[in-house]
Amino acid sequence: MRTNTPTTILGHGGIIALGIHAVTEGLRLDGPSALFPMALGVTLVGVAALSLLLSLRRAGGSGATTGATGTGTGPVDVRPGRIQAIGLILLAGYILAADVVGLLTAALAFLPLLAWLGGGERRVRLLAPVTIVFVAGLYVVFSVLLRLPLPRDLMVG
Repeated sequence: MRTNTPTTILGHGGIIALGIHAVTEGLRLDGPSALFPMALGVTLVGVAALSLLLSLRRAGGSGATTGATGTGTGPVDVRPGRIQAIGLILLAGYILAADVVGLLTAALAFLPLLAWLGGGERRVRLLAPVTIVFVAGLYVVFSVLLRLPLPRDLMVG
């Protein structure tokens, strides 16, 4: 299948918008606790912008192709664009949930869902342990090593 340029632009634009939202939410926080959401937002914007540029460059070339999950072996058989829309909805849900339950607690639900959506169902036994280790690593890096207070979170107070 050929790359669907309007869908690509819309999907990447949505991720960029969510990244900008994360940065603005981080700006509302006091002191160093703003670092995590701002770092998340800047990363989202940067990676989405780079990915968009690369996608548009490939689309302009000869016969660029993409599948719903990149390999056609993903967990959900959907048309191109739908998997990106589901991922974008998950990302928006993560950002909204982070305001309510906290970044780390929301990540416990978001990361395995996103991995499953991206084709991680083959390693479903690893989704929970990898998510827990990743979230614990975020806590250790920001709170313990860098001694930066994280925004309010159900798990860590």
